[in-house]
Amino acid sequence: MKKGFINISLKRLKDNFNYYKNNTNKKIIAVIKDNAYGHGLVECAKALQEEGCDYFVVSMIEEALLLRENGIKGGILLLGYPEKHEYKLLSLNNISIALYSWIQLFEITNSYFTNPLKMHLKINSGMQRNGITPSQLNDVLTTIKNDQRLILEGVFTHYLGGKNCFNFVNEQFYNFKSIISEYIDENLMIHASSTNTYNLIDEDLTNCVRIGLGLYGLSDYLENHVITLKAPIVQVYKGKVGTVVGYDALFKCNEDGYVYTLPIGYADGYKPILNHNAFIDDYLIQAGKVSMDYSNFFSTKYYMIGEEVELIGEKISVGDIAKKTNTSKYDIVSSLSIKLKRNYIK
Repeated sequence: MKKGFINISLKRLKDNFNYYKNNTNKKIIAVIKDNAYGHGLVECAKALQEEGCDYFVVSMIEEALLLRENGIKGGILLLGYPEKHEYKLLSLNNISIALYSWIQLFEITNSYFTNPLKMHLKINSGMQRNGITPSQLNDVLTTIKNDQRLILEGVFTHYLGGKNCFNFVNEQFYNFKSIISEYIDENLMIHASSTNTYNLIDEDLTNCVRIGLGLYGLSDYLENHVITLKAPIVQVYKGKVGTVVGYDALFKCNEDGYVYTLPIGYADGYKPILNHNAFIDDYLIQAGKVSMDYSNFFSTKYYMIGEEVELIGEKISVGDIAKKTNTSKYDIVSSLSIKLKRNYIK
């Protein structure tokens, strides 16, 4: 079936991983949650493992188990909240969990499992989303110590922004430091920074950094896109001056040219805005609304049915689309549907 498709450059993914590996003295934790931000969970994990990455972050237990089933040997940290009956499965598969609250810990200690369960203690340093508070920390650590099944593998926090929120981030760091300083163990994985904060604060408290957006070449200071989104032309119409295109007659041809139909729409995660661009050997302008399964573009140049049109790539960046849609780069790539075929290029 003719449809939009995605090309993923595994070489660029590896290059991006090595960039961060070579620019920090801390351990890289690869964030591949939510289908590797739309890039493909298993394929990205395997490529990163080939480059020496040995620790990964996911959001769902299904992702963690899928990695184990596909030969990923390194550490896996699950950020989501497991169900009570899932702790046994996690311990059997050597999958670490994020511990967010006293209530969650109570549930864990009252769950049946016998294998060791590793955990990373999340500290609420100021974002107020989730995490252990300072007043709870001592009791939480005591409870972990007294349950022989539980292993404290790491301690972490999460910053609320990047350099645009430096004062808040700096305050969070010092909050985090003051909360955990008396409990620090040299064997613990300690992490706080992510892609846009990994070099923001000069500190030696943490020994790991979580890199997500940067792996996919989408950071604010290093753009090396791993992803390309394309779709083939499936229909061509002559567009005379005054020709109306699409729902609600929102586009009218201002000059003679051609209207092209592409088999990709908002059901595929292609954002329903009115000012997309596309590219072949020149830019095409969007013609009318993005519909559920199709989009139209206009150009004065003639292109043949079957020619591939770039919608995200070298000429049209994820950042450009994020600005147009008033959203984030995360949203643009992670919204791309699993229906879109992903081709992995080594």
